[in-house]
Amino acid sequence: MNKTWKVFERTVSGLQILLGITIMILVLCNLKFILEHLDYSWSDISIYKITKNNHHVFAKGFLGVISGILLFRNKLIGWILSIAFWLINGIGIILTFILKNNEDNKIINSSIEYIILGLMVVTFLSLAISLTAKQFRIKYAPNKKSWITIALIFLIFVIDGLIFD
Repeated sequence: MNKTWKVFERTVSGLQILLGITIMILVLCNLKFILEHLDYSWSDISIYKITKNNHHVFAKGFLGVISGILLFRNKLIGWILSIAFWLINGIGIILTFILKNNEDNKIINSSIEYIILGLMVVTFLSLAISLTAKQFRIKYAPNKKSWITIALIFLIFVIDGLIFD
């Protein structure tokens, strides 16, 4: 693998770690906001409800951090998890938009939001596709099991998001 692809791989792993940490921090800030500003106490909120309502997003952030670290360390499992992470985020935005953006419940109100979300989807899916480039396939030598693992992780997250969201 030439130097350009190595730099790209390191950059992607750094982005994953930062995005994963950001996602987890946002989940925790959301919980803190609920407790402080909506007059709830820890006794009013059950651990089950907190887990049920936030586990998917928190797991996505955790996946980003772990896969970023493992990709940085040049591990096959890091490469597998990284592709799954970017697919989950890109397709997740599309599914959220399709399932939740209706006439009664607009989640997007302005054209700038469409542009930002569109750029995010293109970026995330481009990163997933870029990680499947020939240079990475040569380096990590994925087999059929690797591709099935990527698909299974992706499907688990999508199904989890559809059921619990």
